[in-house]
Amino acid sequence: MVKIPSCLQGKRVCFISPSAYPLLDPFAGGGWSGGAETQLITIGRALSSLGFDVHFVVDDYGQPESVKFGDVTAHRTTFRHMGGSKLYILSDWWRLFRLLRKIHADFYLIKVPPHLLSLLGLYCRSHGAKLIFIGQKDSDLDENRIRQRQGAPGWWLYRTGIGMTDFVVAQTESQCTGFRDKFGKEVLVIRNVLTLEEDNDISKDDYVLWVGNNNEDKQAHLVPELARALPHVRFRMIMAFGPSQKGDSFIRNQLDELPNLEYLGTVPFSEIADHYKRARLFISTSKCEGFPNTFLQSWQYRTPVISLMVDPDGVIERHDLGRVSGTFDNLVRHIRELHADPAQCEKLGGNARRYAYEHHSLESAVQKYCDLFAGLDATC
Repeated sequence: MVKIPSCLQGKRVCFISPSAYPLLDPFAGGGWSGGAETQLITIGRALSSLGFDVHFVVDDYGQPESVKFGDVTAHRTTFRHMGGSKLYILSDWWRLFRLLRKIHADFYLIKVPPHLLSLLGLYCRSHGAKLIFIGQKDSDLDENRIRQRQGAPGWWLYRTGIGMTDFVVAQTESQCTGFRDKFGKEVLVIRNVLTLEEDNDISKDDYVLWVGNNNEDKQAHLVPELARALPHVRFRMIMAFGPSQKGDSFIRNQLDELPNLEYLGTVPFSEIADHYKRARLFISTSKCEGFPNTFLQSWQYRTPVISLMVDPDGVIERHDLGRVSGTFDNLVRHIRELHADPAQCEKLGGNARRYAYEHHSLESAVQKYCDLFAGLDATC
């Protein structure tokens, strides 16, 4: 049971999460939400149930200026990009600043986009609020990668903003070490939490599942190659889209020659659990992640993960939760071997479910956030 000190009752917490609105309102048109948004909404709703006044700042999906979803309030603003850049235009920064003053929260938390940290830092320092940055991907520590994607201005805004944060939360121990070494910040590891309903009614089919978005880091183009290399294995592919449909036509154009690849495109979050429950294996082709929601969603429903490259803190190998392949050829071999061995999949799946519930509970994460808030609040 989470213990919250009386000094935190009624405190206002605000999450900056532009793409979160479709998860709050499933009838919202357009847009997409991913693992970062799912995590923040799950944490936000849990904090609200404990007595915090929880708010979200989200992008404009045509909704009213402020909308309540239970005890959580979503506020609309505009997050528009500067031409082809991934930085937001300055007039929208000003609108966001005014909205922050209107919300007047005690704690502000953000995962993405990290270049907004500078603006949030300026606001929090001038209004006595606390700012917490939650690390997302391991690439948050890669200066060259950030400069490549957002240019020198994006890196400067991010680095300056990190310096203005009151605390940094990391998903993994390796991220924790990286933030301390690179930025000299106080860092706390709070693991990502389980986000699907607990369910023991799990019946496995024989397909191999891939879930992700069309970001180039996910390497969705490898899934048709896997289906081609393993014609007797059924693959199911679910892909969400960011600002463009890039990658969709590439996949669809290959379906006629790949009868063993089922491509579903985007699936509503409310329907995603059934795909994990029935999958024999989950595959990850990503080059870079933090601690993927897809791994936790798989493990929650006893689905082993075969990962091409990503193994956060080495948990897959240390806890025997699947396989880490390292190369495409090994990925093909691991899928072939485990798909043909349902008993081994069941064993790995049991390990995965135990690990997920022991190390990624919502209660544990929320307690750590409450302790962090109490440590930052002068009234506690």
